[in-house]
Amino acid sequence: MRWCARLVAMCGCVLMSLLTGVPSAVLVQPAVAGSGEAVHAGVDVSMFDWRQLELTSPAVMAAVLPGLAADGVRAVTVDVSAVVDAAEDPVPAARSGKVALVRDRLARFVAAAAQNGMSVNVACGSPHWVKPQVRYVLSYVTRLVDAVNAGSASARRVGVAGVVLDVEPWAAADWFSSPVRAVQFVDTVSYLVALRNAMEYPVPVTVAVPPNLDGTMYPHTVSIDGVAASPTAQVVRVLSGGAARVKDRLLVMAYRNHVSGAGGVVDVSAGEVALVRATGGAVGLVVGLELGDVSAASSTFYSRGWPAAQAAVGQVMRRFADESWFTGIAFDHVQAWSQLNTS
Repeated sequence: MRWCARLVAMCGCVLMSLLTGVPSAVLVQPAVAGSGEAVHAGVDVSMFDWRQLELTSPAVMAAVLPGLAADGVRAVTVDVSAVVDAAEDPVPAARSGKVALVRDRLARFVAAAAQNGMSVNVACGSPHWVKPQVRYVLSYVTRLVDAVNAGSASARRVGVAGVVLDVEPWAAADWFSSPVRAVQFVDTVSYLVALRNAMEYPVPVTVAVPPNLDGTMYPHTVSIDGVAASPTAQVVRVLSGGAARVKDRLLVMAYRNHVSGAGGVVDVSAGEVALVRATGGAVGLVVGLELGDVSAASSTFYSRGWPAAQAAVGQVMRRFADESWFTGIAFDHVQAWSQLNTS
């Protein structure tokens, strides 16, 4: 979900121009503007923001928060993948300075979001991160979250609320020809969950997947610990065995421009719903919706506008409101939301 959006964000940033803590409490959300729905406790309406913290001033990052809050968005997920390059700078002095910059910018954004009644998740990932020799870089992300949350705890402020893994290995050329990448993907989820379990203040892990990994389109099963299943089923198995103190989540990128009927959001996410429901509430489900100007118009609300996207929130809420495993809706992304609100 992130590569085109991040490129746009990088261009915008140029033109416009480690700490643990108690994870933020789950808020009882008010109705989303225009949705006509009361949102039950435990549900977040969130928005991805792919602008790079280290390239964007804190004031510019925070400028969108009041508008998002007014539109019923209660969480923002920001990309912190840059901490990896910062932590691996070969020059020690430069390394510490770059890591400190990412840490400071994240802490400032968390504080600004809290002032607007919002929480912050961090997103991270790249297709090559699933490789066994590379996935260690996830430790930089968990250390960053621990660092920011430690500062938040000492200052009695809300900290980072969760980590979203968005590695998207299906972008690799050999994804469909061999199950190797899928096995690596599941192993990477396991690795991140283990890192999270070792954090001083564990936060929920959310794993982004497209609908076609639940066995409906992906041609391979993945065998792990003697169990053969689809990649998404294996991810859900890993998440269901996570830390007892947090509920991990599956984010299904149900990118359609309508909710009901054949090929709609509910239809394409049915496989993920069944997998999560079978955990008895041990794993939550986040429904992802697209706002960006992507090539497939049927995959995004961009041409239909923000009011239609808000109406979709209400429809999804009605569909899943009584399900304990339903934990939120995530829009991709802030830049598109800004465009739709200024066009």
